[in-house]
Order: sequence, then C-alpha cells, then structure tokens
Amino acid sequence: MSSSAIMSKLRHVGELFYVTTHICTLAIDLGNRKLVEIPKNHLNNCLCQRMRSITGIDASFDHVYNLCTMTANINRQIIYRCPYDFFNIIVPVFEDNQLVAALQGGPILTYKPEVYLEKVLIPYWNPKEEYIPLLLEELSTYPSGDINHVIALSEIMSSLVHADHIDTRSRQESDDFSEHEQCSNLIVSILNFVTANYAENITLGDAAKYAYVNPSHLSRIFNREMNCNFRSYLNGIRIEKAKDLLCRSELNIVEICNRVGFCDQSYFNKIFKQMERVTPGQYRKQTQAQWAHRS
Repeated sequence: MSSSAIMSKLRHVGELFYVTTHICTLAIDLGNRKLVEIPKNHLNNCLCQRMRSITGIDASFDHVYNLCTMTANINRQIIYRCPYDFFNIIVPVFEDNQLVAALQGGPILTYKPEVYLEKVLIPYWNPKEEYIPLLLEELSTYPSGDINHVIALSEIMSSLVHADHIDTRSRQESDDFSEHEQCSNLIVSILNFVTANYAENITLGDAAKYAYVNPSHLSRIFNREMNCNFRSYLNGIRIEKAKDLLCRSELNIVEICNRVGFCDQSYFNKIFKQMERVTPGQYRKQTQAQWAHRS
C-alpha cells in the first residue's frame, strides 16, 4: 500500500477517534516526515508550544518522529508520558516489516486540573499569580482520565488502526504479523520487569500497569507465549534465585525466603518442594555434600 493510502487510512481513524473521544490525533508519515493534524493546527495551540519559551524544553515536532521510532523499536509500548506529564498514545504501522507510519493520540491529562496546576505546573513554571485562573481554565479543556482510562483508549485506537490497515500481504497474514510482533515484545518487556522486581511483592496487575496493558489481556498473551501463567513464571524465577543463595550463602532459610520475594515461609517451602522435589533445607545439604565430594 502506498504511503498516501496509509495516511488516508490513519487520517480516517484519527478523525473517528477525535469525534468520539475529543482527543486530538496526528497521522504521522515517518518516511516523508509529514504530519496530518486532527483537528487542523491543534499543535500550534497545545500547552507545550505556548509554554516553550518559559520552560526551555525543546517542543519542536522532531520529538514526535523520534518517539514513534522509540515506541516501535525499543519497548513497543503505545503509551508514553511527555515532558509535561501528559499521556499520549502511539500506534505504529508496518509495511513489509518496516515502520512506515503511526497514529498518535493526545495529550491526555491524568490529574484533575487543580491537582496538575498545584503539583506540576506551578512548581515547574512558577507562573504569575494573575495567570493561574486562566491556566486552570485552559487545563479543564483537555481530555482527562486515570491510567486505566488511557489504557482502554490505547487498545481502542490500536484496534481501529489494525482493522483499517492493510499491507501488501493478505489480511490474515497482516493480522498474524501484527499480533506476533506486539505479543513477543510485550512479553520481553514483562520478563525484564520480573527479573528486576522478583524480590518485591509484585502481581500480574503490577506487570500490566508497567506495560500499560489490560491485566486479562496480559494474562492471555503470557499463557500463550510462555506456556505457563504469570505466577508460575514468577515463582520459578524466585526459586532459582533461592537455590543460588542456598548454595552460595550462609543466610538462613527465612532470610532467603524474604530476599527472593516470598512473604510466607510455608508457601516458599511448598513451592520449592513442588519444583525441586526436596525442601530448601534438604537441597542445601545435598548441594553442600556434592561440593564437599568434588573438593
């Protein structure tokens, strides 16, 4: 499909999204570095453009293209927070396995206007007192909602883009490719999250919030990609870390249990025995005996 045809599709979806949600959108042609604003000229009226001279933050449109590339090629997440603490949505579009375009929606305010004014705008910009009522009135015009609302909107936008976009392959092939790319990178992101946070009291909900996806969607994709559920995978990581500590440290079992993220020792013992067929204490004795025999 030509770039003009893809942009036409994105413009159509962007217009539909704007009409139904009042969230401004951008159809972005990465190859030709062109933007289609919906509604027209809304970027010139956005808060970051008006406040640029005060904050000193570069609000040129180059960051839009850079964010599209980052979103598609690094973390694959379609939600990002801008330097002004607004949320935006980006849905990347691929043609013959290449990132060619994207649809962006936003900004979306996840604070109440008065809270944003107090916590972000006033400390950061230090506006004159007479400007505060005007700024509060301006903030009240932005679409708003909590992060769960933003997640739901991102899923709607993604569904609309994928439903409307057709590349040079068949519809079924395109859908399979899109789903495979998104899921694989989503799971990589979640596995990295688990590796970094296994010692904390994390849940599937925490992982979903980290990746900006719905928990039920993450659960379904995780089970399919990993052939186990999130809790089983997390417990497996914790048990492997516990085995290493049992072998290489003199920490007692209660300390090891707490250090790898289990809050209850009896549950730790139960999961350990299920996976290793011995208790943590028996495992330590066995490995110590093996090391003694080798030396």
